[in-house]
Amino acid sequence: MVKPAETKRPRETLDEIDAVDFRLVDVSESDTQRRALEASLSVEHLLTQSIQALQNIDALPHALGKVLALIGDFFKADRSYIFRIRDDALYNTYEWCGPNVRPEIDNLQGIELGYIDRWMDLFREGLCLVCHDVEQIQDEAPDEYRIMHQQDITSYVEAPIVIEDRIEGFIGIDNPLSENALEHIAPLMESLAHCITSAIIRQRTQDALANSQEMYRRATESAELVMWEYDIERRTITLSDNEATREDMRVFGLPQVIEDVPESLVDRIDEADVGGFLEMYRKVNTGQNASCDMWYRALPGVEPRCKRTTYTVMRDEYGRPVRAYGIGQNITAQRKIEERYAHEVESLEHTSSYRMIAKGHSNLTQNKVLGYESFMEGIFAASPGENYDEAMKKLLDKIDLVESDDPIDSLLSSESLIRRYQRGETHFEFKYRLSVAGQAPIWVKTETNAYMMPSTGDVECFRYSYDITDEIIEQQLVSKLAMLGYQELGFIYTRTGSYTVYRLDSKGRNVIRSGGGYESGLDCHLASKSIPVEDVKRIRKAMSLGTIEKALEQTAVYTFSNAVIDSSGDRRQKFFQFSYLDERHDTLFMCMSDITEQYAREIAQVDELRKAKLDADRANEAKSSFLSSVSHDIRTSLNGILGFTDLALNESDPEKKQAYLAKVKTSGELLLELINDTLELSRIESGKLTLEKEAVGGHELIDTVITALRPSAELKDIELIENISRIPDETVWIDKLKFQKIFLNLLSNAIKYTPEGGIVRASIETIAPPEHGCNRRVIVEDNGIGVDPAFLPQLFEPFSQELRPEAANPTGSGLGLSIVKRIVTIMGGTISVESTLGKGTRFTVDLPVEFVEGERGNAPTASPVLATIDGTRVLLCEDNDFNAEIATILLRSRGVDVVRAADGRAGVELFAQSEPHSFNAVMMDVRMPMMDGREATRAIRALEREDARCVPIIAVTADAFEEDIRLNQQAGMNAFVVKPLNRDQLFKTLTELIGR
Repeated sequence: MVKPAETKRPRETLDEIDAVDFRLVDVSESDTQRRALEASLSVEHLLTQSIQALQNIDALPHALGKVLALIGDFFKADRSYIFRIRDDALYNTYEWCGPNVRPEIDNLQGIELGYIDRWMDLFREGLCLVCHDVEQIQDEAPDEYRIMHQQDITSYVEAPIVIEDRIEGFIGIDNPLSENALEHIAPLMESLAHCITSAIIRQRTQDALANSQEMYRRATESAELVMWEYDIERRTITLSDNEATREDMRVFGLPQVIEDVPESLVDRIDEADVGGFLEMYRKVNTGQNASCDMWYRALPGVEPRCKRTTYTVMRDEYGRPVRAYGIGQNITAQRKIEERYAHEVESLEHTSSYRMIAKGHSNLTQNKVLGYESFMEGIFAASPGENYDEAMKKLLDKIDLVESDDPIDSLLSSESLIRRYQRGETHFEFKYRLSVAGQAPIWVKTETNAYMMPSTGDVECFRYSYDITDEIIEQQLVSKLAMLGYQELGFIYTRTGSYTVYRLDSKGRNVIRSGGGYESGLDCHLASKSIPVEDVKRIRKAMSLGTIEKALEQTAVYTFSNAVIDSSGDRRQKFFQFSYLDERHDTLFMCMSDITEQYAREIAQVDELRKAKLDADRANEAKSSFLSSVSHDIRTSLNGILGFTDLALNESDPEKKQAYLAKVKTSGELLLELINDTLELSRIESGKLTLEKEAVGGHELIDTVITALRPSAELKDIELIENISRIPDETVWIDKLKFQKIFLNLLSNAIKYTPEGGIVRASIETIAPPEHGCNRRVIVEDNGIGVDPAFLPQLFEPFSQELRPEAANPTGSGLGLSIVKRIVTIMGGTISVESTLGKGTRFTVDLPVEFVEGERGNAPTASPVLATIDGTRVLLCEDNDFNAEIATILLRSRGVDVVRAADGRAGVELFAQSEPHSFNAVMMDVRMPMMDGREATRAIRALEREDARCVPIIAVTADAFEEDIRLNQQAGMNAFVVKPLNRDQLFKTLTELIGR
């Protein structure tokens, strides 16, 4: 339309202008529309940015964080977040916070779903929750209000995330402030929720695809599938790059791309399978899916393989076949199983043996007997189609003994056999004794072969049973004879010169049988053993058939023994026995046993008898020597006693008579010493000597001996040096008397064999650290005459005395050092001697010493008290008149009134009839007729009178050993004096007990 031309008009006057009609236009509506448009555009831009961020599903957590930041910034909110619902609880999984806003993600985990019941109702309807003012819900939802108020939340919007009609969470925003976009917030949050849902679904789909691809890769790898692509038009194969395919390429020398297929591959296929191979490719080339099983030709160093090839054809948009995907699977093991199965089926039909008693075929998976055939009457039988386990129960009823480490159920039941097959056990056997109707039980060996049926996957078993009764009896016979010590049993057939030998294997379970020509077998046996050359001819002759037969003409059993060296280098003694089996004399029974231990025992017994005879001879020699030495020394002492007594009796000169009597006393003391030492040595040798330990001060042990021997040293002007200052005044637990006997013997010998003016040293040292359990050392040394080196080995022998001019005068029994050596040994110590002729001798004794806690110290020496026994009255119980006379004279010489009783019973009667306290003491001989001293002592102690229990009773005895002293004390005796009576000891003992 053409606009009409305007008519020119003259300029209006002011008045005319004033008359014009002015109108005002309202433009606020257009501004609102513009702002709404801008808000829509900004919301659309925000949504676009969010969608772009969510495209990167490979980093979905980062993308979701970015989306929350975008909407938080856009609405100037305090917080934006995503919650996930899992196991009926809420979990804050993502959170964005504005400036100066405290994160709450750690506090919002595992919240009960019941807190948002109001929200869930809206979410199920697909709606958003929009709360513009939290104060409005205070009455409607007090719990929700409280939670929001605690977090300073005044407004919020929540949109559900729904996947496959299931609410999996929600996206929300707290305290949004952008007013120009608030009207779009609900649809925006819904859109974002849909975008997030889509992203989550895409990620799950991608993960599932990746998992599927990984499972497919692992499946192909575990199945060892060879894969390739076949280009139908070009007739080429491109092999894949998986492990199984690479292995095939290496084994068969295949390139990555194979051309001129299938003709180029025909030479690699077994001739019998070439036809099926070409037919498969014909089908593929015409667009048909196809498969074929084929054996590859055997290659040097490569086991034959059978593969199953499967092709899937792909077509283009016009339906033409363009390519095919091929998969090759190694089925060699399966084909071998099929072949073995077919062979087993054939064997079942044709296998038979004179020892076979039954065979059968069963389907274990279906628990059914397929076939069973028995060749012996009266044994177990089963029928085709019968329940397998029920049939086995009938067999179990007939089995009364199983020779197997496995339970019988695991060898028979279908379930157990299937489990064994699944563990790779395809062949197993066991032996058992089977009851047979009307016959003796028989031993049976059953062999089982298990297979998986190729066509169905069922597990089947083929079972064969054999009568092995003869083998078991033979094995039991050999085993029993082996228990009796026989290692080999056999028969030699004299007419043919052959033999059969039976022996058990190393485990003793199976019998090993061998045989052949006897003479040649004997040569092989001798050659295989380590036998000295000089013995081979002797053994060969002794075990030859001619020698055996000739010997059996004279005796029923011919025996022979020889030694061999076994494989471990040990010498073994073998014992052979031969005898005829029966009167026909055409079969020899032979057995061989190992008698090494018996032979060794016999040799040892012979050695022991020889040694015992030698010891007995030595003992007799020692006994003769001992008796000779004792006899000599006793006669020497008696010669002195009798000779000087005779001289004294016929001498009128008082001085000479007194000198003779002094020599009689000396000879008597020497005889007493000899008797005491001989008895002491006898007790030691018989093992009767025991240690009586007590707590003793260390210095006291030494000082007593030193004090006793110092006068003897001074008489010879010998310097006696003691050195015990290095030993503390300790309390030791030791047999005091035996220790002092050792020290006394060594020290007295040193004084005896040291000339006048010499030096004798005695010392005790600490052995630190202890040596061989000994911690104290006693040393006694002198500069005397010394010992001849040739005599040193005999020094500790009984009655050993060196016959040298300078050693002729000292007297002694010759038993002292022998006793010392034995006491030291009993105390667990050692003694050694060093000596130089003419320069002196040094004895060293090492002893183990125990210590008592705390220091005992030596008791203070009491001031001597002068006491007398004059005026006392003693009851003397003594049956020997001479002894009684000596004792009476000695006692009366000190003013003691003596009343004698001739035996123990008379002594008890005298004491009982006397007035109380009329006797100050009783001297009781231990050995008396009628009643001995100990019995008399007990009788006196038992009397009902006040002095019976307190009167001192002194044992008068020739038995002064520890056990005798102990028995005397147990009987009630207070002390003892030794026969022959020593004047000083007698008076000292009485003074201590009854002195006034």
